[in-house]
Amino acid sequence: MLRSIDLRHNALTVVRAGTFVNLPVVMSIYLSFNEIHTIEVGAFGEGLPYLQQLRLDHNAITTLLAGTFRGLYLPKVNVIRLRANPLINMEPGTFVQLPNLRRIEMNGTFINSSHLGTFDTRTGLSKVTAFPGCTQLQYVELGTFRLHALSEENPDTETILSSLVRVGQQRELYTTDMSECDILNQNAMFSEEYGANVCIMSNGNRLTDALSRREKGHLN
Repeated sequence: MLRSIDLRHNALTVVRAGTFVNLPVVMSIYLSFNEIHTIEVGAFGEGLPYLQQLRLDHNAITTLLAGTFRGLYLPKVNVIRLRANPLINMEPGTFVQLPNLRRIEMNGTFINSSHLGTFDTRTGLSKVTAFPGCTQLQYVELGTFRLHALSEENPDTETILSSLVRVGQQRELYTTDMSECDILNQNAMFSEEYGANVCIMSNGNRLTDALSRREKGHLN
C-alpha cells in the first residue's frame, strides 16, 4: 500500500487542484526542494483521511490562498512545513478547521505577526483570522521567530497575541506595538538555540509599556 509520496528534488512548479485526492492510506506527502510557486485551492482534496505530514519547504511559494489547507479533506494532518519559501502573503483562512493540526513551520519566510490577524492597542485584544477552527495548534514558526503555547485552551480565541512566550534566552519584551515587535525581529538573528525576540502582549499593557514610548530621560 502507498503510505508515503516523496517528490522532493523534481523541479515541480505548480500543484494543481485535484493533484492529491483519493489516497486513502497515504500518511505523508513530501514536496520539499522543488520550484513550486503556486498551490491551487483543492490541490489537497477529498480522500486523504490519514495524511499526517505535509512538507512544502524550500520552494518558491509567495502566496497562500484562503482554503489551501482545509480540515474537511485533511482531518489527520498534524504538521504543515513551509520553511524557506519567499512567502509574503497568507490570506485569512489559509488553514481552516484542521482538528489535529499542531505545528505550522514557516521559519525563513516573510510571514510576521500581522498575518495572524489584528490587534487593538486600546483594548489589548486580538482577532485571529489565519487559522480558524484549528483547536489543537500549539506551535507556529513565523519569519524570524517562533511562538509557543499559543493558548492554554484554544488558539482560536481573541487572546492569541497575549500569550506569546519567549524562546531561547530568558529575555522578554513587553510592548503594545506589533509593528515595533516586527521591526525588532527583522533585525534579530535567528538561531535554533537562542530563537529571537518575541513581544508578549497583555491586556494590562499600557502604551508606555511599548519600548519606543518608555521614559528615556535617565539615559545619557
